[in-house]
Amino acid sequence: MASYRTEVFRDYPAFNDWPHIEGGTIRINPVYTEQSRDSSGNIFLRRVFPSPWYEQENGSEDGRFVPESAVVSSQAMEDLAHGKLTVEIEKLIEQGVVLGFPELHGKASIKVGAF
Repeated sequence: MASYRTEVFRDYPAFNDWPHIEGGTIRINPVYTEQSRDSSGNIFLRRVFPSPWYEQENGSEDGRFVPESAVVSSQAMEDLAHGKLTVEIEKLIEQGVVLGFPELHGKASIKVGAF
C-alpha cells in the first residue's frame, strides 16, 4: 500500500507470539518430506514443492521461502505432537519449517459430483 496521506498509517507494536500459529495446531510445513532419520531419531527433511507453478511462485534459490533442508530432533517432534512451544520449535517457526494450521485443516473430505 502506498499513500501520500501519512495519517492513514499506524505503527503497531511487535507481536508477543507468532500470529500465524494461533488458533490451531502446529505441524511441519507440508512442503517438506522426510528424507531419513539417524540413530538418535533426528529427522532430516527436504523441501519438495507440490508443483512447478508453486515452485515458480514461492521458490527462491537463496531460501527466502523456506530452507531447502532442515533437521528436526526427535524431542521437537514429541513437542510438536503435544503442542509445546520450545526454543527449538520457535527456531523452526522462524524458518518456516513449522507452521500453524486451523483445527480442521486436512480433515475435511470433498465428494466429487455430489450436489
